Amino acid sequence: MALSVRKLRELRKMKDIKFNRILIVRLSALGDVINTLPAAAILRKNYPKSFIGWVVEDKAKDIVINHPDLDKVFVFRRKDWKINFTNPMKLFRLSKEVPAFIKEIKSNEFDVVIDFQGNLKSGAITYLSGAKARVGFERGATKEFNHLFINHKIKLAEKRINRVEKNIQLLKSLGMDTENYKVHLPVIPEDEAYFRAFFELYIKPDKPVIVFHPGTSGFGSYKRWPADKYSALGNFLKEKYNANIFITHGPGETALAEEISGKMISPALIHYRTEPITRFSVLLKRASLFIGSDSGPLHLASVVGTPVIALFGPKDPVIYAPHHSRNAVIIRKDLKCSPCKKRTCKKPECMLLITPEEVFDAAKKLL
Repeated sequence: MALSVRKLRELRKMKDIKFNRILIVRLSALGDVINTLPAAAILRKNYPKSFIGWVVEDKAKDIVINHPDLDKVFVFRRKDWKINFTNPMKLFRLSKEVPAFIKEIKSNEFDVVIDFQGNLKSGAITYLSGAKARVGFERGATKEFNHLFINHKIKLAEKRINRVEKNIQLLKSLGMDTENYKVHLPVIPEDEAYFRAFFELYIKPDKPVIVFHPGTSGFGSYKRWPADKYSALGNFLKEKYNANIFITHGPGETALAEEISGKMISPALIHYRTEPITRFSVLLKRASLFIGSDSGPLHLASVVGTPVIALFGPKDPVIYAPHHSRNAVIIRKDLKCSPCKKRTCKKPECMLLITPEEVFDAAKKLL
């Protein structure tokens, strides 16, 4: 089929893009930043000598700072700036810091900026970077008028696609080789040493290490599986395998972890918060199995190659399922209302109907 004049012009423009200095824009959330790491790996593979930067929000910065595929990370200090914005006494400082942040990006003189996020905030940063080539998705795959900031728009072959594959398609459209890439994570020797010592002291070496991550972001709390079901599952795994069970928790989730452990016949090991994320990734590497809902830690476990059991309810697993792990089991209920686009739900049957017994059966297969 003949290409339209518009499409031919677009292809011609794509060929003119230089990739000597590349900027990635993917601000948040943790799971989405993790799911953009393959794109960084592909960029580094195709352009081994190029300068590659990344703009990321403070919450997810640890997963890209000191990353082997990146030369520079620009931290968008959303948390601090949001507080300053609501404090009249600190507005003056904010009026200086934000322009200085943009100026720092512009001073790096990027040839191309690739916006993997596709919203108003990422679009504004992409535009203000000063790069001549601003690559992103077409209008239907973005929101908040992001398309107005992009001058090289990529159309997806299909809308219902895994987040990782969506990013890869964007790079493929730019003519890159997207096969046989390797995803890396920052390696901090102190984190490796910490868990080496911890496991020698506290972990039964002949028993499986299983990580429960019952939490989600506060925004996605309706995706959580109930605490008493995790406790019942923990009892099954203790009885069958005498497993070393870690219950991990993010900020504000300590009580949830304690509730689960407190209801178990033999208490689990409660690990500290998932921060710093680089240290948490070392625990996940050493784990035999990860069990949790759709969250950043689920995708991190998948990236490091740990077998995962993903408990899905309101979110569409076609789009949000862990992409990297070869050993992944997705458990969900086929209900008329699931998946959905609700922000809250008083009675999320899609999660409540998942039983400890069926998760235990999946665990037995993976173990």
